[in-house]
Amino acid sequence: MKIGIVGAGRMGVSLAHLNSSIGLETVVKVRPDAAALARAREAITGSYLREVKRGRHTEAEAAAALARLRITGDYADLADCDVVIESVYEDVGAKREVVAAVQEVLSPKGILASATSSIPASALAEGMRRPGRVIVTHYIWPAHRTRLVEMAVPPCAEPDAVQGIHALLLQQGKIAVTVQDRPGFLVTRILAAYWSEVVYLIQEGVSPDQIDRALEAFGWPMGPCRMMDTVGFANMPSGYGFLRPYLGKRIEGLALLGPAVEAGYVGHRAGRGFYIHDANGWRPNTAMLDIIRTPGHLPPTDSEIVERTMGMIVCEAMHAIAEGVAPDWETVAFVIDTAFAFPQQQGGLLGYVKRIGLENWLARFEQWQRLYGPRFRAPRREPIGTSSS
Repeated sequence: MKIGIVGAGRMGVSLAHLNSSIGLETVVKVRPDAAALARAREAITGSYLREVKRGRHTEAEAAAALARLRITGDYADLADCDVVIESVYEDVGAKREVVAAVQEVLSPKGILASATSSIPASALAEGMRRPGRVIVTHYIWPAHRTRLVEMAVPPCAEPDAVQGIHALLLQQGKIAVTVQDRPGFLVTRILAAYWSEVVYLIQEGVSPDQIDRALEAFGWPMGPCRMMDTVGFANMPSGYGFLRPYLGKRIEGLALLGPAVEAGYVGHRAGRGFYIHDANGWRPNTAMLDIIRTPGHLPPTDSEIVERTMGMIVCEAMHAIAEGVAPDWETVAFVIDTAFAFPQQQGGLLGYVKRIGLENWLARFEQWQRLYGPRFRAPRREPIGTSSS
């Protein structure tokens, strides 16, 4: 099997690493200029060097994988690929341009897999030359280490295209979970709601280090502010714009990041986000916090930080089940535990949710609606830990 990848950002590099490391001939398409080609080669080589340093690859394995890798600026070099994975930035227009350009050169049996985190396959395939060959494979970064993939299949998908993607994911050693082809799928909508509530807490005067300490004490391997800084959020205020018509108030806290992003506070790569990152380590970036904060709030306690952020995860999970994005709590809990490493000392998501109990969750949501508004409005009552059917 020969794999093409369009884009060499963080996910594109990780996908190139993944496919070349398992023995697949891999072609990476980037912008057609020498600088872009050089950056892509440097980034992918760097990814392998880090894995060699950590003992996950030998030098010989890395060299052999890099020899299977080709970087090009020409779409025509993707023509004989069995699957091309689109991995450009999260914008429906940009992604549709890639789909159209790839299908101009790809054989009729070739499959276009989009690594989008939020845009339905149906939105990417509409009006294309071969819409039935477009499927979403939302890999969780880093794709070369994380096993979970969300797969969204549009109604027009051709059966052999679906089978082809399943075969690829099996070869990659992935665990594929099929979700409905709806904006945000499951992982992104829950992550967006979680992070949105974190930004609301900062608006109320809580410092990023207090939030991170509280949630790490709860059991998360990394606090959400440190995670957002690590991932970077330059595109977050606009990137989640596609989701706002569907999720509305539940993710509007992310819009509060807009002025901070405009001021250059975009995370670890810039050396400043919620934290300042320099030779002295990590420390809260008071300048960014001053942009977000609204005077007059009484900052929440550590227990309120945990309850509200975890409550938003639970509330969004309830919406996802009610809308049929995922069939039941067991599926949601598996995905969230696998993608986010939900604290196992809490029993994973399902154990935590069941321990609090449905009636208690609904009572909390009603109280929080009165205090914070409609973002905590729950959908119809769903049994916790049982099928929604």
